[in-house]
Amino acid sequence: SPSMPNNRPVVLHRFLSLDKKFRKDPSYFAEYKEALESYINTGKAERVPTDEIRTEPGKVNYLPHHSVAHPRKSLRIVFDTSLKTQGKSLSNQTYSGPDLLQSLVGVFIRFRLYLVAVAGDIEKFYHSVFLPPEDYDFHRFLWYSDGTLNSKIVDFRLMIHLFGGNSSQGCCSLALLDCIKRAVTTKILTNNQVEIIIRSLYSDDFLRSFICTEAAVHTVGRAIEALEQGGFVLTKFVSNDKAFLEYIPPEKRSPDVGDTILTDKTGTVLGVQWSYEDDNLFFAYDLPLEEIKTKRSLLSAVASIFDPVGLISFAVIPAKLILQNAFRRKLNWDDPLPEDMVCDIQKWIDNLKRLQSLRIPRPYQGFEQSLVQSRELHLFSD
Repeated sequence: SPSMPNNRPVVLHRFLSLDKKFRKDPSYFAEYKEALESYINTGKAERVPTDEIRTEPGKVNYLPHHSVAHPRKSLRIVFDTSLKTQGKSLSNQTYSGPDLLQSLVGVFIRFRLYLVAVAGDIEKFYHSVFLPPEDYDFHRFLWYSDGTLNSKIVDFRLMIHLFGGNSSQGCCSLALLDCIKRAVTTKILTNNQVEIIIRSLYSDDFLRSFICTEAAVHTVGRAIEALEQGGFVLTKFVSNDKAFLEYIPPEKRSPDVGDTILTDKTGTVLGVQWSYEDDNLFFAYDLPLEEIKTKRSLLSAVASIFDPVGLISFAVIPAKLILQNAFRRKLNWDDPLPEDMVCDIQKWIDNLKRLQSLRIPRPYQGFEQSLVQSRELHLFSD
């Protein structure tokens, strides 16, 4: 296990800065308190017992925390695992573990195979998996003893994996796979259903397409039950199939389709826009030219276009060629781009806007039942 330097003084200094903000803005403190103490109230964090405050040197690490605002969600607390003290941080002293994720391309392709499409996600995925007790003290943080500004600042510790933790993805993916496979021994799932469910998950995202409503209902129902056995909550379901949504309990549906009405409803699947009723995939990007004036901002603009399976690579490649040209000219990251390159970027943005009218049918076979019994995809390369 890692041996960590004493970073409590550094973390305390950052917490005292946060304390000043709380005192200046009571409403911000109230919102922050509600978000942070939800960890404590739900058993995901605890106050460090008095007899465990002192431990052997190197076996304690403190995490500073701060808030991140979201326009459509409540305040979120972020714990900083990358804070370095004497060159060490929790992030660089822990292994990431093996990559247990399914191929993103594979998950997306299987999502497009059949007529009935279903998407959902695992609620608070990382927070569903507890740390080994011997690792609790590497995840200490500071908070008020009784939740008020004038109370003593004391040590608490997290008991669950964190978003952004170096090992979180590997550990939580392993726990999820174990949970699914154990469902065979309890007769909740068959071996075939295990294979289907595992290959439908990309981290906490569930995506799958089915031949008919009945197949979707049966498999998803089994998946919900199997994951619940391991403490995972599969929820926020959306679908292009109204009958499927009517089967799903209202609390399991995504809020925007809670009424099962699909008209004019859209969402995202693995970063790609999806129109539920029309069952089309689409892209909508509006990049302001005035913000793309340097090589750095051009790289940022190109990186902001998420196209996991290359559906619009034809529209992204021109910008990559412009960026390549900037490197060839040996422009510095923050040098103003030459006028000819700015003109090329303007043409690219104008063409990019035309994507807004592009609609790609999600199902490969179209919207009618096909008589084709099997399909093969042949690839050639050298």
